[in-house]
Amino acid sequence: GHFLTRNEGVGKREEIIPADFFADQFGWNHVSPWLENLRLAINDHWRLYWTTWLGLLTGVVGLIVGGGLVWVIRAITSWVFQTEAIGFGDVTLMAMAGAFLGWQTIIVAFFLAPLSAVVVGIGSWLFTGNRAIPFGPHLSIGCLICLYCWRPIWEWSNRAIYSCTKPRT
Repeated sequence: GHFLTRNEGVGKREEIIPADFFADQFGWNHVSPWLENLRLAINDHWRLYWTTWLGLLTGVVGLIVGGGLVWVIRAITSWVFQTEAIGFGDVTLMAMAGAFLGWQTIIVAFFLAPLSAVVVGIGSWLFTGNRAIPFGPHLSIGCLICLYCWRPIWEWSNRAIYSCTKPRT
């Protein structure tokens, strides 16, 4: 049995926990009525309020991807440069933004941030001689660009990605 199944057709129910879940997962041949009622209650709740749970799941995945992506880059750059290159505040900023924007958007926002940072960094280096710049404002700019321009970014990325995978006729 699958953990999440989608049954198509009239009169069929979508079940997040199928009837044979306990037998498949735990090897139980007889399930108590209490567990069976709990399974039915979860399925009914999922059927009625699935959008709420899907939104929560999307936010949690965005939090993990946003924070995890920056944390991994932070660990790599700290190891390479032997000093802290990205602060932990940037990790928490992108985790929060990922929970709000979603996992796809936060990845794009992270890769847009260096574009802003390069422009400001070159200007800072030329005029003040300082090469170190805070990255948090540029992460925020990447998030704002994605927030306000997501539709064209998404349409462009779909064309760019899927034009390589479409079979030629």
